[in-house]
Amino acid sequence: MIGKLDEHDRPLIPGYGALDADHIVPALRGRLESRIGDRLAPAAPPPRERIPVSVARTPFFCSGCPHNRSTVVPEGTLVGAGIGCHTMVLLTDDPRVGDVAGITAMGNEGTQWIGMAPFVETAHLVQNLGDGTYFHSGQLAITAAVAAGVDVTYKLLYNGAVSMTGGQHPEGQVGVPELAQNLLNVGVARVLITTDDPRDYRRVRLPKGSRSGTAIGWSRPRRSSPESPGSPCSSTNRSARPRPAASGAAGWFRCRRDGSPSITGSVRAAATAVG
Repeated sequence: MIGKLDEHDRPLIPGYGALDADHIVPALRGRLESRIGDRLAPAAPPPRERIPVSVARTPFFCSGCPHNRSTVVPEGTLVGAGIGCHTMVLLTDDPRVGDVAGITAMGNEGTQWIGMAPFVETAHLVQNLGDGTYFHSGQLAITAAVAAGVDVTYKLLYNGAVSMTGGQHPEGQVGVPELAQNLLNVGVARVLITTDDPRDYRRVRLPKGSRSGTAIGWSRPRRSSPESPGSPCSSTNRSARPRPAASGAAGWFRCRRDGSPSITGSVRAAATAVG
């Protein structure tokens, strides 16, 4: 009887991790090739050698992504991470994203503060939460935070897409006024809607207990107060933009990072040796 070891006590099948085809097929081939080798499929070619590179490229938000601005907090702010593009704040040492205290499972954003708050000196947590996660399950975490009476500000990053997994439309999504009303209905103390241009909300009827303002600057709301920056996902916008139909057609792009002024340029399709 053989399994992890062959008849010579040499490793045959790994006794750790997942047993996938890449681990099982070589072991089976070694046992069967001497008897039915002519009936076996050709062995897979050896994996290509990776060329080492000396430059490390840390993942970061796309150019023009609203998260470049919406994840900024006053230096020293305690911030909760979660699941979404905003998770990349864990990969930066920029003091503008605050002191990140761990990461939760999808839909649990902010609930860690219910257990942490009584045992730490810090009195307030800022929790990042994407709209895709909110409509999936995150709204229950806000309800739990309200019920527990903890002091937390949810930064609900409303960009209209589940950007981290391909730009899908958030199922169950509602507009910003309806979202603000839903938050107030569950007991949220105050809702601040921040946007690049407050004029977008001049004729929008917002529920009592919410207000809109510019995304430049940041204040500290109290008692489970979501702040909802309403800016579209830049990657999804670029994907939806029509492509030039023929050589010579002109397009444009806009890049914005860290709240700096937009840099606008132009690109023009041209025929090359490779198409």
